[in-house]
Amino acid sequence: CFMLDLVGLHFGSIGLFCTAFLFLPISRGSILLRLIDIPFEHATRYHVWLGHVTMILFTLHGLCYVISWSIQGTLQPK
Repeated sequence: CFMLDLVGLHFGSIGLFCTAFLFLPISRGSILLRLIDIPFEHATRYHVWLGHVTMILFTLHGLCYVISWSIQGTLQPK
């Protein structure tokens, strides 16, 4: 159970890190995209893939905690 909690915590932490990058604005002619020299089409593709990875990480985060709680018996109300 401890390992599941630890893995779930790490999945959540990595998901939060990815979420921080999802809030970067990607608009046509964005100054940020010009600074890092990424075309708009590539930036939208990166944004979509990062969103998918983030959702997978948060799903794994939740699954690890639910499985851990069900093993410990704290998932069901008493």
